[in-house]
Amino acid sequence: MLTAGFSRVDMTPPLGTEIAGYFGKRYAKGVLDPLYINAVALTSGEETVILVSLDVLGIHDTVTDRMRAMISERTGVPTDHIMVAGLHQHTSFVLHPQRDCMLESDPTFLDVLHRKVADAAVMAMSDRREARLAMGERALPEQLSFVRRYFGEDGNVYTNPPADVKVVAHCDEADNAVRLLHLRREGVPDIAILNFSTHPDVIGGELLSADWPGLTRTDLEKKVGNIRTLFLTGTQGDSNHINYLVPPAERFPHGARYEHAKHMADVISDTAVAILGEATPSASEELGAACRVIYSRVNLDGIEDYEKSCAFMADYAAGKLAGRHITELAYHRRIMGLRTGAAVRPIAVSAYRIGDAVLACFGGEAFTAYSRVAKAIAPSSFVLTAVCANGYAGYFPTAKAFAEGGYEATSSPFTPDIEKQITDALADTISKL
Repeated sequence: MLTAGFSRVDMTPPLGTEIAGYFGKRYAKGVLDPLYINAVALTSGEETVILVSLDVLGIHDTVTDRMRAMISERTGVPTDHIMVAGLHQHTSFVLHPQRDCMLESDPTFLDVLHRKVADAAVMAMSDRREARLAMGERALPEQLSFVRRYFGEDGNVYTNPPADVKVVAHCDEADNAVRLLHLRREGVPDIAILNFSTHPDVIGGELLSADWPGLTRTDLEKKVGNIRTLFLTGTQGDSNHINYLVPPAERFPHGARYEHAKHMADVISDTAVAILGEATPSASEELGAACRVIYSRVNLDGIEDYEKSCAFMADYAAGKLAGRHITELAYHRRIMGLRTGAAVRPIAVSAYRIGDAVLACFGGEAFTAYSRVAKAIAPSSFVLTAVCANGYAGYFPTAKAFAEGGYEATSSPFTPDIEKQITDALADTISKL
């Protein structure tokens, strides 16, 4: 018998908390939308899987390791059967032992946050009831996700191309489909595990929000009523919400920033409602989990520019280099990290069996192509993906993207070998489910 439970815990941080994402310092000046921890606990026979999603930009593996260990200690569920992921929205903080000021200046909040994550898992376990699993997917009625890497007329590749560059085509095709697992329960709210792939960086600014994923959760629950939603951001390392192939005036027909995020949430939640009405029952109630940590060497190219990169980023922080493109900034920031960073870095690759579905998880920002890789590895399963899961190691471009260049390839700490390493690890974990 399959059982499922859900919990939601507020995790909105104090004002003044540093907001992560982009290249400048931002600090929370208010709250657009509360931030939450959402947890789902699933049990079938002797197996239990716990999925936890935090409304944060990312969580370093040392932090997720601690969170998973705390959950395991309080629930008895093995750490490999526990997933902790961030939404990756750019209107929240990041949990990183070196880069997050909160880890130095607000240990009280962070201690409470860790305890809240464990609390959410415990409450989800207590909420378990018999459940019937169904699943489905649908393409959105309009394109909301676009690969943000473009071939320029000059032959170069540009991420979020500057205004003076003429672009001719996207470098890949975005994933514009919504995927959903529906856990139907009697007498208590149903549970939806909702999955869509694009960068949650629509709103920006200095107000806390879970961006369109959080708004989508709220919309779906309002439209359906008796349902609770855990959202997982799918492979999004090379996608966002802007189509640079159309004129600037046509890029935000529904309003910029918050208004566009609300429109995205409305379209995605409407599609999720349609999926609920046509979802296919799972023939299996089997659960399983397999996790691996791979170790990938760091790209040391450019280390000779260390002093120049430090001077460049100091001038940028002082406001002397306004208007520089993100690819140039990414290069210098990567070089600055080589002096003190490890030469080999861990990457978490995980897979979870939920009935006829497989959830493929990446400990960083995997490109859209990795969702196709996961589907090819598990062709008979219903495949969902989650990024920033059990770790946050940076961008995972494909070997093709490394050859093309652009912001993500320049920013990534890794080499083109990363594609084969991740693909092999994913195949291994899925084979063990």
